Amino acid sequence: MAGNLDIRISSIDDGRAALVELNGVLDAATSPRFEEALDRVRAQGCQRVVVDFVGVRYVNSTGLGMLVKQADTFRTTGGGGMALIRVPGKVQIIMEMSGLSQLLAVCEGVPDALAALSGSPGGPRPAEASPADSDPALTSTGRWRSAAARLAAEDPELALRRCRHALERVLPALYRKTVGDPSGRDVSALLAGLGERRVMPRKAAALAYTTWELSQPGTAPIYAAEDSVRREAYIAVAAMTVLQAWFKQQHPDCWA
Repeated sequence: MAGNLDIRISSIDDGRAALVELNGVLDAATSPRFEEALDRVRAQGCQRVVVDFVGVRYVNSTGLGMLVKQADTFRTTGGGGMALIRVPGKVQIIMEMSGLSQLLAVCEGVPDALAALSGSPGGPRPAEASPADSDPALTSTGRWRSAAARLAAEDPELALRRCRHALERVLPALYRKTVGDPSGRDVSALLAGLGERRVMPRKAAALAYTTWELSQPGTAPIYAAEDSVRREAYIAVAAMTVLQAWFKQQHPDCWA
């Protein structure tokens, strides 16, 4: 689903914060405009932003990744923060399933959002988790979501490597459980076999394949921008959070 995104920016809290009202679709086509709008807010010296989602009809993995990126950027630059308000139920479900509700402050309205952003230095923060490359908890427990999202900002190449390693672990385990011996099969063959036997939904398989392609070392980035690797890391992390939710629900033994 692709569409337009209307963005309206106004000043709130006596000029100490900005309200960004969205109307439309937040996806790969519209995320760059959303990013540019928030970049302008920061350039004007505003470090606290409230994003009104009441008019958002759809958010895909690119949009989710951009939300996490911007929330982290506002939090880590100038001690600010970002909060979402009036998020439609269907969008909240996506955030809950992907685990991003732990990383994004979702509030009822502007007063609640401003209170959340003022509650502690730097605004709402994700749960702490060690981003050490040797920590197996990053890919074996729910803490992976928070840690990986931070890694996408702090060390995008490491975040991509973690996504790749997670796929290398869980896809053979799922294939072995449902189909047979995965030996000698690459990720494409594993996904093809799982798809043919309808073990994985088509969307889950597409997310896995996209994440695998994004996480390959040495491949040309999609974006022609200085932070292209970081952008792709956010997309991969957002996709992996959705995959993790599916594995946890359908095949928790394969993710464990």
